Amino acid sequence: MSDTHSTKPPEEALPVDDRPAPTPPTFNPVARTDGEIRSGKLAGKSMFASIILLSWPVLIEVLLNTLVGLVDTLVAASISIEVTDGVAAGTFALWLLLLVGMALGSGIFALVSRAVGKGRMAMANTVVGQAVMISAVIGVVFAFIGITFPATLASSLGAQGASLDDATAYLRLTAFGLPGLMMLSSGYACMRGVGESVLPMQINLLVNAINIVLSYLLSGANIFGITNPSPLEMGASGIGLATTTGWTIGGMVVLWKLKSGVSGLRIIPRRFAPDRSTLLRILRVSWPAMAEQ
Repeated sequence: MSDTHSTKPPEEALPVDDRPAPTPPTFNPVARTDGEIRSGKLAGKSMFASIILLSWPVLIEVLLNTLVGLVDTLVAASISIEVTDGVAAGTFALWLLLLVGMALGSGIFALVSRAVGKGRMAMANTVVGQAVMISAVIGVVFAFIGITFPATLASSLGAQGASLDDATAYLRLTAFGLPGLMMLSSGYACMRGVGESVLPMQINLLVNAINIVLSYLLSGANIFGITNPSPLEMGASGIGLATTTGWTIGGMVVLWKLKSGVSGLRIIPRRFAPDRSTLLRILRVSWPAMAEQ
C-alpha cells in the first residue's frame, strides 16, 4: 500500500505597493501657533501688537471726524450767539448724515475684509466699485435735499430768527460737500478692509487742516483775541464753505488713492455698473449698524 502525499500549493506572492510613501506634514510658516503673524505688513508682530498697530489710527480718525463740527462751532462762537446757534443746528444735521455714512462703511469694510481674507481680490475690487457708486448716489441725493430745503431742515432743528438765517446759509453750503463726505466714509472703510488704517488718518488730518485754516480766514472771526488778517467776513457762510472744501478735497484724494491702488485694492471703472448681488450684501450688512446708530 503506497502512501499518498498531498502537495501543498505554493503561496501566492503579495502584490508589491510601488506607490511613493506619503510626505509627512511640513510646518506652515504662515500658520503659527504662538500668535505671531508671518506674512503681510504685520509680519513678525504678535497678535496683540497687530491689534494695537491697526487700532490707534482708527481711534485718532474717529476723534478727527468730530473735530470738524467742533472747529466750526468754536469759530462761530467767536462771531456771535446767532451764528453759534445756527452753526450748531447745522452741525447736528450733518452729524446725523455722518452716522449714515459710518453705518454704510461698516458693511463695506466687512465685505472687503472677507474677500481679502479669502484671497478674492476681484471680489474686493467689485465691492470697492459698488461702494464708490452708492456713496456718490447717496451723497448727491443728500446734497440736493440740503441745497433745496436748507431752511426747512434748519427750522425743524429748532433754529429761529437770525439763527435760522445762519443755519440756512451753513447747511446750503455744506450740502455741496456731502458727496465728498460720503466718499470719505466709504473710502476709509475700503482701505481699512485691506489692512490700511494709517492712510485714512492722514487724509483726515488733511481735511481738518483745510477746514481749520479756511474757517478762520473766511469767517472773519477773531479767535483768542487775535485779529483776523483776512478781509473776508462771511460768517456762517464762510464756515460752511471751508467745511465743504475740506470734504471735497478729501474725497478727491480718496478716489485718487484707490485709483492708484492700496495694497492691491483699486478702483476699476467697469465695476461701477450696478451689481445687484453686491449691493444687497452691502445693505444687508449695513442696515443693523444704521438702526443701531
